[in-house]
Amino acid sequence: MIRASPPRIARCPHCEFKFRGRAEDHEHLSPFGRRLQLAGYWAFFPVMLAVAAFIALTRDENGMMLEFTGRANIIALAIFSPSIILFVWSMLVPKQYTYRCPQCHWQKTA
Repeated sequence: MIRASPPRIARCPHCEFKFRGRAEDHEHLSPFGRRLQLAGYWAFFPVMLAVAAFIALTRDENGMMLEFTGRANIIALAIFSPSIILFVWSMLVPKQYTYRCPQCHWQKTA
């Protein structure tokens, strides 16, 4: 994946305040990336409820769980995979760069 070079603003256009640090210091998630990250936090709960319902509803007549190998690994993968996918996707979404001037409160988001 080729990333474009981040925008570099050296000074505030209003008060000539010099921005220090690298452009990456001003980097943050875009609004879409933040929504994906929030969905990653919340995706855990309905999936965990679905897995609990699956375990409760697939018992045999003696009340025992169905036997299949690797049960714990598959259940853990089912619980965490939607959250992991959404977090990875939020990292791949293009980032935003926001420069804020502490003296005159000028702000630029690129």
